[in-house]
Amino acid sequence: MNIPASSAFRRARILPVVGILFLIVLLAGGAYLHNRTLVSWWLPVEIAVLTATLIILAVRFARRRTWEPFDMGLAWAFLCGVCYFGVLAVNSLGLDPATAHETELMVTRKYEKRHTSRRPHSGFRQTHTTRHVVVRSESGSEYELEVSDGRYARTSVNRPMRVRICDGRLGFGVIADL
Repeated sequence: MNIPASSAFRRARILPVVGILFLIVLLAGGAYLHNRTLVSWWLPVEIAVLTATLIILAVRFARRRTWEPFDMGLAWAFLCGVCYFGVLAVNSLGLDPATAHETELMVTRKYEKRHTSRRPHSGFRQTHTTRHVVVRSESGSEYELEVSDGRYARTSVNRPMRVRICDGRLGFGVIADL
């Protein structure tokens, strides 16, 4: 069977790939924002899943047609990623300085993570190191924070670390300053 290589056929093959790549970028951005947010991981995920489900149901009933299960699942996963990143971005962008307060978080461990990247076709490798501190809040939740070299050197394990926390637009606490 000879399938013509029309633009609609190429677009139908490329759109899911682009959507999945965009979903990966959104989830990585959400994970980055979540590392500075002092909230249980499931709360923004729960909001994202509920919002995406309501949007899919509203679109499905408004258009009065059935979808292929794969298309509906792909659209739902994409909307979950958009909503997850959106919830954390809206919360992080609207920090309220009036709610800022300092607190002490107990340092449970600290470590360095080495990253190696290689440029294509050149064989040139670059390495850089990031410093991470794992802290425990009063509620018992642990958070991993990436800190500067100076802060890493000043931080000791089993000692408290002072951080400034502001409430975000949605009420989730965000680490504003280490």
